[in-house]
Amino acid sequence: VNNPLNNGANIILDVVEALDNDRVINDEEQFTIQMDVKNFKPEEINVSVDKGDNCVTIQAIHNEKRGDYCYSSRSFVKKYAIPVNLIE
Repeated sequence: VNNPLNNGANIILDVVEALDNDRVINDEEQFTIQMDVKNFKPEEINVSVDKGDNCVTIQAIHNEKRGDYCYSSRSFVKKYAIPVNLIE
């Protein structure tokens, strides 16, 4: 049976995986998170460290109003575990 929804779900999954191209570098010299945030202004990005959960949270929110009836918004929240060797 040909189910177009199955193909659509696979296509969506492929797109989501392609968008998530973050790079985490964790070695003896550095712990670095690299991600594409070109669609956000610096003031729209928040980076916080939660010592209770031992994680870094990166959050970005962009809201835009165009005219009286058009409004767009995009956002993301990503959490990364802090490597054990960095936890004091």
